[in-house]
Amino acid sequence: ARVDPRLPSAEIDAQVAKILARGESLYQVHDDVLRKLKPDLIITQDLCHVCAASPGDLAHALQSFRHHPQVLTLKPEYLVDVWEDVRRVGLATGREHKAELVAQKLHDRVEHVHEVSTKHRPKPRVACVEWLAPVYIPGHWIPEMIESARGISLFGRTGQASFPIGAEEILRSKPEIIIVMPCGFGAQRALEEFKKTGLPAKWKETPAYKHQRLYGVDANSYFSRPGPRLEIGRAACRDR
Repeated sequence: ARVDPRLPSAEIDAQVAKILARGESLYQVHDDVLRKLKPDLIITQDLCHVCAASPGDLAHALQSFRHHPQVLTLKPEYLVDVWEDVRRVGLATGREHKAELVAQKLHDRVEHVHEVSTKHRPKPRVACVEWLAPVYIPGHWIPEMIESARGISLFGRTGQASFPIGAEEILRSKPEIIIVMPCGFGAQRALEEFKKTGLPAKWKETPAYKHQRLYGVDANSYFSRPGPRLEIGRAACRDR
């Protein structure tokens, strides 16, 4: 990565903006290491060019290969897409049957969470915060996770990219729960960033703040990365 992930959120955002404005990639692939590995299959993603290396970052490296490996590009936007990608990886690696079992198990467990939540929980108004400086609201599968755990996802657009939002909009929405989930950060880093950045002063007027229903989560493991652990993150939404 050409951006130091140890920097504060605001500085990371500023560096990312500068690099993208120059039309450059945020990642550099070490093609010499890749050649030594001699992969038969490379799995990459084309969902977010900020979060992880993408197909474009491989272009230069693959030019030096005598025999190009198979490249599988994943771009999930909904939970069902994530489960389908499990099947695609299974097909590419000759593990179709095992992948089908995993995908079906994930689907069934998520449906169970939804059924339990529907029977026993009210519908709190939930605001998820994907980045603190500036404030971003997550999209893609995050609103879907909240809604199937019997919450009302404020602002998030299922299947679409995250977007910045003003403090006034959060205040007007009167969230009953605020979940802080900085993209790519673990729980400890999320807590550190929150202590450094905090929330806009007016957010203290929200029901979530007044009733101490503000939570920090391990976004890197259970929310921001598309994979099997999203099922666990979905259950965590229910438990909260």
